[in-house]
Amino acid sequence: MVGSFNYDMRSVYLDTELMLVIDSPSFHDLLEREMAAAAADSLVIPPDADNFSMLSGEASVGKKIALILMGLLSPVIRRLL
Repeated sequence: MVGSFNYDMRSVYLDTELMLVIDSPSFHDLLEREMAAAAADSLVIPPDADNFSMLSGEASVGKKIALILMGLLSPVIRRLL
């Protein structure tokens, strides 16, 4: 089964995601290799990271302000959806 889910509140509330069932051992093997390669290139968050935030790291002041505003406004916008 291959599916999609966007980790945002719109996807949670509207549930417009898709899933596709593919009965193919060769496709399974290919997909498993691709997912393993993607996982190897992914960011690893250490288990002792208490408060991993999008604001950590090197972000510009403007980007930090935009993220804070989006965090404050998203509950209001979510109610309008």
